[in-house]
Amino acid sequence: MVNISAFFPRLIPNVLGCPEPLAQQALVDAAITFCDQSLAVTIDLDPVTVPVGSTAVELETPDQTTVAQVLYVWYDKKVLNSVPYGQFTDIYRPNATPTDYTVEYLDEVANLRVYPAPSTAVDNGLVVRVALRPTRAATQLHDILFQRYVDGIVAGAQSILCAIPDQPFTDTARSIAMGQRARAAANQARADMMFGRSQSSMSVQLRAF
Repeated sequence: MVNISAFFPRLIPNVLGCPEPLAQQALVDAAITFCDQSLAVTIDLDPVTVPVGSTAVELETPDQTTVAQVLYVWYDKKVLNSVPYGQFTDIYRPNATPTDYTVEYLDEVANLRVYPAPSTAVDNGLVVRVALRPTRAATQLHDILFQRYVDGIVAGAQSILCAIPDQPFTDTARSIAMGQRARAAANQARADMMFGRSQSSMSVQLRAF
């Protein structure tokens, strides 16, 4: 994790007169937006044993982070199907091997529900891969946001700050331009996450008909 103050040398000179606490909050807000758009910070959470007959699991994320999106869920090494929480109605199936999952947020805590409830407990059988975002009160950000995506985060923070009216650093045109730069960086980061950063072969193998 990297202290948010590490971003200041790249941000403060472009928003002269901005108090550091305001700059820090803008960086956090920009990082949250960047993570939501890019899904750049992903981890597999610690495996969980789901008790027989239970469906709900609270997703515990590293300190100063929360879940931006659940990406994949495995139960007993099999991928479960995602069902939107608002559309899920089949919750009373007899206990069996879970095949589906849904996610609900209670007091900003992500709760995963698997269906049907397991009929047998599989030791550490539930594995969840998530994309993370910082909490609003974060004082540190994930290393990758600084090492690889610092320009996108700083551009997003500039966009936020320059849009504040009646400040020495108010600049509507710059806010728009930096917002566009931040979105472009998030789009590139999402492509990195989805397709990796490796070079794939462009050759095509011919197949006989």
